[in-house]
Amino acid sequence: MSGAPLVEVRGLTKAYTEGDVERVVLRDVDATIGRGELAVLLGRSGSGKSTFLNLISGIDLPTLTCRRPVRS
Repeated sequence: MSGAPLVEVRGLTKAYTEGDVERVVLRDVDATIGRGELAVLLGRSGSGKSTFLNLISGIDLPTLTCRRPVRS
């Protein structure tokens, strides 16, 4: 991969509230996809594949979270 990534997400989280219950469908997801790379999303039904695509395309917004920086 050369140059800046085409898609880069860090700590992506999405939760839905159903009544008094919060259901987390994506938790702390990191992904980097470079220009010209082929990426495949695999997972069972309900695992968050469509939610992930909706979030990185801007169709949906992530849940606001506070992620601690990684220490080297």
